[in-house]
Amino acid sequence: MKKKNKFFQEGQTFGVTGRGRLKKGKRYGWLIAIGALCGAANGAFGGGGGLLVVPALERFSSLSAKQAHATAILVILPVTLFSAILYLVSVPVDFSLLVPCALGVSVGGAVGAGALKKFNSALLTFLFSLVMFFAGIKMLFF
Repeated sequence: MKKKNKFFQEGQTFGVTGRGRLKKGKRYGWLIAIGALCGAANGAFGGGGGLLVVPALERFSSLSAKQAHATAILVILPVTLFSAILYLVSVPVDFSLLVPCALGVSVGGAVGAGALKKFNSALLTFLFSLVMFFAGIKMLFF
């Protein structure tokens, strides 16, 4: 007997009602294409792929906002490691900043992951949208 996938059922509507139905193969095609774009953004800019992965996962899968954020972290991990290796062999890195930054990011990541459990999906989506909006404004004008 074929094992049932708990995240996908054929003919399932993805995202907001009315966006249409995607067949499994088409959904994976979109996720692979967007994954490639996210990987390119992460590699070129040293980050930012997660900002693209979260909306893509929400749009093209049956994941809730919380699941999309948690999955995005796991999706970005391998590309971050791969990009880090490429940067280490081709770009000068200031290792004196590595430990304090890594410590701060690790503590912040743990706090953020704990906070994720407490937010409902609507609040999480709103906060994520605000961060994206203000990051864009900062990049354009400051």
